[in-house]
Amino acid sequence: MQKFALIGSGRVPSHLAPAIVHGGIACTGVWSRTYAHAEALARKLDTAATAGLGDFIRRASDSGAEALLISVTDDAIPIIASALPRDLNIPVVHTSGSTPLEVLAPLPNRGVLYPMQTFSGEREIEVSEVPFFLEYNTDKAGDALKAFTEAIGAKNVRTITSEERVRLHLAAVFGCNFVNHLYALASKTLEGTSIPFSSLAPLLSETLAKALSFDPKTVQTGPAVRRDSLTIERHLALLRKEAPSLAEVYDLLTRSIQNLS
Repeated sequence: MQKFALIGSGRVPSHLAPAIVHGGIACTGVWSRTYAHAEALARKLDTAATAGLGDFIRRASDSGAEALLISVTDDAIPIIASALPRDLNIPVVHTSGSTPLEVLAPLPNRGVLYPMQTFSGEREIEVSEVPFFLEYNTDKAGDALKAFTEAIGAKNVRTITSEERVRLHLAAVFGCNFVNHLYALASKTLEGTSIPFSSLAPLLSETLAKALSFDPKTVQTGPAVRRDSLTIERHLALLRKEAPSLAEVYDLLTRSIQNLS
């Protein structure tokens, strides 16, 4: 594959698309609901943005795009898929972790290129180190996915089903999004003190290292797993006084730890 067209200009495509282009696959154009965002990404990809989706599709066809990469919010994928011509023969690929492959039906060549990583505008990511999970319905779509991962230089690539991918995405939500939210809550509990959140860095690093080296359940520490009721009640008393909603979270997580252990 030498050319692809891109729908989307958010965090994921802003990391993936430059890596693909850097690997030798040209982008024929970019479309997103916010034209200014599409235009900004298009400049980085040495291509042009298109204002209308219909015009974008026609331009992609005229320019010889050999695949269409859709990297948008999960809710937008079926809307965009339904707007594509039913006879569009080039592979159409989305990047969602939880959206099934069949959301792209009845397009003939369908694929999923799921990068399991958290992306943000503030941090650079070495995209070749990101694990990629693929799914496709035809050899043609599979070849397009292989071309994308080879251009990226991806070192960890696996093919899985939609059912496996949604479980993987769910695990990622627990292990990434929910954990990061707990970091935010931890930082909130330190407000009004002289203690910076960075003081927790050695603890957080060791916690992750242990979780990755062993079964996370077996290395659980803290008052909940010890059933240290006096400490738990002191914590809850403080939270009920200063942040009642956090007391509910604390109590729920404490009971969850105890149930699992």
